[in-house]
Amino acid sequence: MFFMKKLVSQFLYPLPCSSLILVAGLLLVWSNRYRKLGKSLSITGLILLFGFSFGPLSNQLIYSLERPFTPLFTPHRPTPQQEAEIQWIVVLAGGHGAAPHLPATSQLSSVSLARVVEGVRLHRRLPHSQLVFSGGIMDKGVSSGAVMAAAARELGVDPQHIVVGPLARDTHGEAVALRHVVGARPFVLVTSASHMPRSMALFRKVGLHPIASPGDYKIRSARKQRVRLSHFFPQAEALTNSTSALHEYLGLLWSKLTHQI
Repeated sequence: MFFMKKLVSQFLYPLPCSSLILVAGLLLVWSNRYRKLGKSLSITGLILLFGFSFGPLSNQLIYSLERPFTPLFTPHRPTPQQEAEIQWIVVLAGGHGAAPHLPATSQLSSVSLARVVEGVRLHRRLPHSQLVFSGGIMDKGVSSGAVMAAAARELGVDPQHIVVGPLARDTHGEAVALRHVVGARPFVLVTSASHMPRSMALFRKVGLHPIASPGDYKIRSARKQRVRLSHFFPQAEALTNSTSALHEYLGLLWSKLTHQI
């Protein structure tokens, strides 16, 4: 089921989806019988590809996900009410590429690195806390959590304040696995801003009490970005943001269909 979920979702992302439609349309154009359908599919594929590469659309998609939660210890959320009760700061894995010849900070994906930095920032404000790095998945025998923990040590965190959590293939698996680590007490949950709505829902569903403190923002302005001239041209960054947003919307849909949230 997990493999099929990952496989099917790949074809629903903007680039593969629009490319498949475009290729199918181009092939059908050569057929006298289906030429009209081929032209329609080709135009549809181009419109989808351009649309998801269009800055204002991608910004809106990702902004809607990032807006509900704000980081702790900022002007909008200076101090959590449960500060005295917080023992754990849970940082969700975001991928890595094992390369022993590189420092841990260079082995992490940009997503994981941003989450680690947010976790370390919070730990310095809550020095009594323990940093828990979700195990994530393995690469060349090393888990994402282990590499994130190594990166935190490189950034100056005392190893005695670091815990590597169990392995998990997805966010629901992380919630279930970490339930046995953090228990029933409130804890800070760190993940990407766009991933936070789904993560909070999944962790709450299994009976946990997370306090959100997102990092890895794609839209850093407090308000929607103004339309600029560059937005009217296809942009790789916009396509990446659209893909990240659709990944989360599909994840939310799947979680609801499977009653995980």
